[in-house]
Amino acid sequence: MILKLSDIVPRIYQSTNTKSATSLISKNVVPVALRCMAENKPEIKNSCRTLVITLYSLMGMQLLDVVRKVNSGMVGRFESMLGM
Repeated sequence: MILKLSDIVPRIYQSTNTKSATSLISKNVVPVALRCMAENKPEIKNSCRTLVITLYSLMGMQLLDVVRKVNSGMVGRFESMLGM
């Protein structure tokens, strides 16, 4: 399911304006990414990494700003997944 989100998110960005897409992703997709980061299963972690990289490729640093608003303690984990 997480990999399906990675496929859907770029379509959302292409089909809507950036502000609407960011709002939709911030409310629905980022919380899923935050929850899956807490999982210990390798297949879930790999899927989550793919989702986070996809989100970052679309949103850039704005993704980290959204994460800060949702759960500031997870910014470091997002950065480490992105190799920052």
